[in-house]
Formats: sequence, structure tokens, C-alpha cells
Amino acid sequence: MSFSSKGRERTGAETMALVDSAAAFASHCDAIDASGALKKLCVDNGLLTFSQLAFGVGTPQQPCSDDEFKAFGAALNGGVDLNVAALSRFRRLHFESQTLVVAHLKSQITNDPASDTPKKLPQAEKVARLEDQQRRLSGLEIRGELQPSFALIDLVASIAESGAVVWIAPSKCSKRDSEVQGSLKEKTQTLVIEQQTVKMATPEQKIRVDTTNELQLQWALQRRGLAFDQCQLVNYATHDKWVQSLLTSMTREAPPGYAKVSMEQVLRADKQMFTLIAQELTGSLKPDSTGALPMDAKMQTLACDPRVTMFWLPLPSSVRVGKEVVDEGEQVEKEKRQPRPKKKARPSPKAKSMCPQELKGYKQMNANNIPICWSFNLSSGCSESVSNGRCKKGSHECIKCNRANHGLSTCRVGKKN
Repeated sequence: MSFSSKGRERTGAETMALVDSAAAFASHCDAIDASGALKKLCVDNGLLTFSQLAFGVGTPQQPCSDDEFKAFGAALNGGVDLNVAALSRFRRLHFESQTLVVAHLKSQITNDPASDTPKKLPQAEKVARLEDQQRRLSGLEIRGELQPSFALIDLVASIAESGAVVWIAPSKCSKRDSEVQGSLKEKTQTLVIEQQTVKMATPEQKIRVDTTNELQLQWALQRRGLAFDQCQLVNYATHDKWVQSLLTSMTREAPPGYAKVSMEQVLRADKQMFTLIAQELTGSLKPDSTGALPMDAKMQTLACDPRVTMFWLPLPSSVRVGKEVVDEGEQVEKEKRQPRPKKKARPSPKAKSMCPQELKGYKQMNANNIPICWSFNLSSGCSESVSNGRCKKGSHECIKCNRANHGLSTCRVGKKN
């Protein structure tokens, strides 16, 4: 099994912050100026994010004067002063950039670092990454079952930002379609305490991912691979080869006496892979100066590691019965062939209470668990029609000696002549 990784160039920010997203910045420029002149003015001068523009002139704590700002705009415009409308739009963009930077710094200070809720990528950043990925993976249509949900993208992006590798189970690898359909449902709100303040909040949407068969498991793992690829942690080609290795192990014929590899074994191998990556990869997860991805290289190395592959080895399918070892199927057949002892029928409490006084103390059932006719054993006799030695009330036999030629009233067993 061989894995290969190719360097690549990408657009888009490497962090999750809105202030560092080039796609979010470009989208906001278009919202302010639909003509595209404002975005061109910034991009041509290397101002690609809110954070870059915020410190282009002045600082959030020390704003620049009107003259300084006009001179800054003219410098970006090739020495020509911006007209009133263009200067107004540019001033608004600069003000909002500084405001976002201040809000971002405040959130980093006040947010609980131990919180399990991942930060969310800007919507424009997610769209830009998906479009970039679709261009690079032109032979793969990323929609429907293959398009990862925004929640999955945010979860993987939190790994890229924190540098802490965790195993993302297939049950968490939801698709975008399920996320869209779930958003149409009515959402309940709950009271939460945040920064010593009670607030109304909407609980995080839980999307159920069905992985009961191999095809659904493959789709879930492929969505995870696409999410890792978008966040520049693992190349999709590397992750997909790992997924194919897992699925191939489940279809491989097992030697005699061994069972095929189960889905549980495959999931254990997948979990072990990410556990070893977390143990051995302690540095940064971001691409190095050559564009190589540390997590991608580590996955290639561990794909053939015995500590991982041992989990998908076929297990014995036999069980031990006494001193004889038989196949599980044969053991089941043996258990089916063994006759089960019949339960002894017992008369109900109602039947006991209605039993004539002279018949009490005797067994009400014969050896075949058939009720014995009371009338046949009384001196008055039974007037019901008899077929095969029994009437509708029960078997015509002596309740004392169980012989069929007389009842209890004429039984001589135990009597003296």
C-alpha cells in the first residue's frame, strides 16, 4: 500500500477568525460597493483581510485624522484623491474592519478555552473553500451524499486552529442536505448562563448520521476526508486511500476457520490511526514552507503500521464446546436439534376451586399433560360424546390409577376384597 501527496496552492485563510478570512473580506467589499471598485482598490494594494486594512492607517485605539485618511486613500489610488462617494465607502470599510478586530480580540479574552463548541467559519469562507476544492478535484462532484455539512467543516477547522488532533467518528460526519432539512424544523430555546449572565440560546443541532451498512459508512468517511482537505490538514487523495483500505479489508475473503473483518474492527483501526497521529504529531498542523501537510505525511506513514493494521486482521470464527471445537453455525444447529423438556401443565386456581370434593388430592393432568374428565370419575358418569378416549372435558381415564376402563368410583386399586 503506497500513499502519495502533492503540493498545492490554495486561496482562503488558514484560521477560523472572520478578521482573517479573505473570502469574507471580498464578500463584504461587494456588499458595500457592487461595482467592485472598492474591492479592486484594496486587493491591488495587498489589503486582503479586515485585519490588514484595520492597521493600514491608524489603530483601533488611536484613529487617524481626516487628512491622514484622505492621504491614505490617495496613496492606494495611485496618488489621485478619491471622490466623495468612493472615500465614504472606503471609510466605512476601514471603520468596520477596526471594529471587527476589536470584537475579535475581546472574544479571545472572554471565551472559555475549555468550551467544546467549535468556533464557526464565516459563511463566505466555507463557500470559497468548497469552490476551490471543486476546481482542484474536478472529477469528483461534491454535492448530495458527498458534501460535508457546515458543522463538520467547523469541527475539522477547530482541529486546524487548536492543533489538537481528535478522532471524528463517522456518526458525526453529516451531510449538508441533512443540515438544510434540519434547519427547517422549529428550534427550541433554553436558558444558559454565560459570563454570569442568563441568556436565551438555541441548542446545537444534532444531526443523526446513519452508518449501518458499508455504503453509508463509505459516504460518511468520504465527507470527513473532504472536510480535512478543505481545512488543509490531509489531502483528499491520502484520506481516500485510507478509506479504501478500510473498506477493502471488510470484503476480503477470510481463511478457513476465520470470520470476515467486521465494521467494528474497521472503526477500531480508524480510531487507532488518529490516536497515533495525536500521540506522534506534537508540532503545528499547518503547512510548512514547502506546502507539505504534517498530518497528511503522518497518515501515510501509519497506514501500514502494525499497530493499526492489527485491528483489521480476521478473527477466529470457532467456539469451544467441551473438548470439541466446532464451527459457530454447526453449534447453532446442534442447539436447535436438542429437544427441550416439556413444561408440566398445572391446573389453574379456578379449576382447583371447582374440583369436586371426592376428586381433590388427585392429579388433574395425565402423563401427557391432558386434563382428566371429572364426570367420568364420578358415580354419575359422563354424558358427553367420546372420541379417541376423550371428550371435550378431558381424557376418560381413572384419576387414581390412570386406566381407561373405569373411573374413580369403580376403581379397585388399593381396595381389599
